[in-house]
Amino acid sequence: MLNQPNNTFEILTSRELGAAKWGWACRHLEPQGSYRVVPSRTAEVGDVLVARVQRIRHHTRLMNTAASRVRVYEGDVVVGVVGHRYATDAFDGEAAIEDGGVDLLTNAGLVGQVRRRHAGVDRPTRLSVLGRLSGADGCPINLIDRCFRARPRPSGGPRVLLVVGTGMNAGKTTTAARLVHGLRQSGLRVVGLKATGSVSPNDRLELLASGALGVRDFSDYGFPSTYRLPLEQLDRLVATMLADAADLMPDLVVVELADGILQRETAHLLGARWLQEMCAGVVIASACALSALKGIELVQEAGLAVVGVSGLISSAPLFVDELRSRTAVPVLSSMRDGRELAAALAPSFRSPSRAA
Repeated sequence: MLNQPNNTFEILTSRELGAAKWGWACRHLEPQGSYRVVPSRTAEVGDVLVARVQRIRHHTRLMNTAASRVRVYEGDVVVGVVGHRYATDAFDGEAAIEDGGVDLLTNAGLVGQVRRRHAGVDRPTRLSVLGRLSGADGCPINLIDRCFRARPRPSGGPRVLLVVGTGMNAGKTTTAARLVHGLRQSGLRVVGLKATGSVSPNDRLELLASGALGVRDFSDYGFPSTYRLPLEQLDRLVATMLADAADLMPDLVVVELADGILQRETAHLLGARWLQEMCAGVVIASACALSALKGIELVQEAGLAVVGVSGLISSAPLFVDELRSRTAVPVLSSMRDGRELAAALAPSFRSPSRAA
């Protein structure tokens, strides 16, 4: 049985795997393979856990490997990935097993322990850990070890346009996707990257729908999130993503950075000299004029050029008026199909041969 509480290896049958609900974070694995569940009280970032739903609270559905939302019930067996989570409007989560259990940190199957939560968010759905998922040889599976092969950053390009936000839910993904769509419609070859964040198919699907030449996100490399990553490892990850993007020979790579300018990993990347050398500009997504002004200040202090402000602010004419009265940085609408964004920015990124 899946919940056999002993120290022997356990091979899962195809029937048992078919009954389990695999989170989208586990899409790199083949559910019908031969696995063992190794009892464990500890786990590291990237380890895959098999667990039983103990009590349903905040998350009532799981995003499966096909990116479909499926309801979960108490007693269901789920397969998820251990990681940290940073979400100012939800959970501050840590990669750990405690008291034989974990919390469901995202509906894509990220699991760990909630340390703090937004006052308006219910307690997390709780899972009882059955063990770490291992191969038939009994070796525990770690998605980072399995999927990530570091590459050096590409020399001489490609040019990078960063999309950052003043915080969560400022309109970063909408801005990035509409920007990619508009630039593609203008004739540019554009790749879209989601470089940091917590595992979820949503942002990736938005970039795919935009018509990007290619789309990658950090979880394609086995990382369940980028929160609390050693900064050297974060640099290697983003450099590898840009090297893979360069293989497609784009005119431009639009890179979305998650969670806000003040967030540790975003702040580090904005100040990274190697990335600054590739960066042709920054678009800031903001919800209001005051946050946009501070965002512009911080990004410019880091040594980067702000080429536009967009996001939620572009839906509020009074905020737009306030911002325009205090800065020459243009406010660009992320509404509709991204034509305004593209019209303002495409001439700066079009190669001379294409402009002729």
